[in-house]
Amino acid sequence: MTLIIGIDPDLEASGVAVVRHGKLVDMDSLDFFSLLDFIGRYKDEAVFAVENVELNKSLYAKHNNKNQRVRERIGQNVGQVKAIARLIERYLIRIDAHHVMVAPLRGRFKKAKEDKSYFNQLTGWQRSSNADKRDAALIALFGIKPGRYVPRPSEVPH
Repeated sequence: MTLIIGIDPDLEASGVAVVRHGKLVDMDSLDFFSLLDFIGRYKDEAVFAVENVELNKSLYAKHNNKNQRVRERIGQNVGQVKAIARLIERYLIRIDAHHVMVAPLRGRFKKAKEDKSYFNQLTGWQRSSNADKRDAALIALFGIKPGRYVPRPSEVPH
């Protein structure tokens, strides 16, 4: 896998990161339709690593002390992100692109998502970033096990 594109799905703007030969070369935030265009340009040469937000709970225990209106808004936002992730995955299947749904990262990678200095130290990145772009980069860099072959949907027996 010489080109891996990491995607952190979001309703407004998904984080996108490009890793070439194991090195982070670019990060961006793209609205849904721009993301589909971007995927289409790289569908034949890239492996797409998409955060599998289906594995996230809609509400965590830390939200239990919030008022009902806030809890409902959080749940709605999580549902919107899950819907976008499903649409991205369906599009990747439809265009027969190499892709894998990656479990949300934990531990030091989760820390790197929130801590720009730690992220820069871990990846060597020196330009601007935000949490969504950093998450996409971490998914692309560390979400696929080394040596794992990611098949196209048409290569998987049904």
